[in-house]
Amino acid sequence: MLRSRYSFLLASLIFLGPAVAATATEISIDQWSLGTVVDVRGVRDSDHSFVPMNPFSAEQFAQIDASTAHSLLSAHWDGAGNFDFLVTGDHVAAGHPQMLVTRSSGTIYITPSLNSLLSIDILYDYSLGSGMREARVKGAVADSEGLVYNAEVIRDTLSSPSTGQITVDSPPIPLNAGTQYALVYLLRLMSFSGSPSSLSQGEGFIRLELVPIPEPSTSAMILSAGLFTIRRGRATSPRAFFQTPD
Repeated sequence: MLRSRYSFLLASLIFLGPAVAATATEISIDQWSLGTVVDVRGVRDSDHSFVPMNPFSAEQFAQIDASTAHSLLSAHWDGAGNFDFLVTGDHVAAGHPQMLVTRSSGTIYITPSLNSLLSIDILYDYSLGSGMREARVKGAVADSEGLVYNAEVIRDTLSSPSTGQITVDSPPIPLNAGTQYALVYLLRLMSFSGSPSSLSQGEGFIRLELVPIPEPSTSAMILSAGLFTIRRGRATSPRAFFQTPD
């Protein structure tokens, strides 16, 4: 279901060519931790990727009994300063008397060499089981001084419909050349009660896209040709402020 529904997004990131070291002329992916986890009160099954490669694609899966987490990941960046990252997540969370978590989450440490704009797009469809349940998404950016942008949306059975869709469409978020940023993402289901046979389900994607800001002369040329379009708008130490979210 996940593969067919979001295969067009993954296809858009496919880069035909050999894997190379994880740096490029205009951008540096310094480190990342990309994970897929099922956790039942500290007992967990997990699958992680820690080594940035360009291009990158991976499939991750974790399971404890009926609860599962499945992620498909893809990334590509180039010498012109462009970076594109996509993760799709498919989660099932059984009821649990205390706490159960299924999630796709990660942190990417990135240093652009050019002043750039980052966009964060999130879509997550959820259906929550009986009892106290929660669906949560997060897309955030931090530098050494703290949060630059943070979008976190929670839907729970106490205050929201049990079935719905969460979307985040960020404005362009300015990133400065030579500054390291932590990009954090999260798709998650949680159970705090409910029968083990009552399952919550969630599926969706997060896409992070970084593009360099054109130089004034280049922008003027593009504008005069009528080809320049502006993406959406809005915005708010990496290691000190962000770990991979739970």
